[in-house]
Amino acid sequence: MQGRLRAHRDRRFSRAFLDEEGTVWVESDLDLTGGVSLGAVRAFLDLFAEEILPDFMDHIGFEP
Repeated sequence: MQGRLRAHRDRRFSRAFLDEEGTVWVESDLDLTGGVSLGAVRAFLDLFAEEILPDFMDHIGFEP
């Protein structure tokens, strides 16, 4: 698993990593360039839930 996650360590807006306890984390940054609005936050959450997280789950072979 660690080898799979190594490629994500330097990603700018989303990345995955193992913590000290071996727990897998995926995180993503919300780009606030130009300000923020409720619509931008909602769009970010939709993108994370519909694309980023599913892609990550596919990448590591996780099936809920």
